Amino acid sequence: DVAHAHKPNPIIFHYACNLLDVSPEEAIFIDDSKENTIAACKLGMLGHHYNTYTNFLKFITTHSIN
Repeated sequence: DVAHAHKPNPIIFHYACNLLDVSPEEAIFIDDSKENTIAACKLGMLGHHYNTYTNFLKFITTHSIN
């Protein structure tokens, strides 16, 4: 509500990045809505459409930072 926008509006993603002082390219977005995930990816975020725990584990282990 503070951002005056809701997903998948790009304003909400930019608001979150600004709040955390990161660029979209430095952010990871995980959501169970494909539409929201696509919107985040269009801004440069690494996105994952969460549909099963197994797929999530594959995603997170593939993109983990050591």
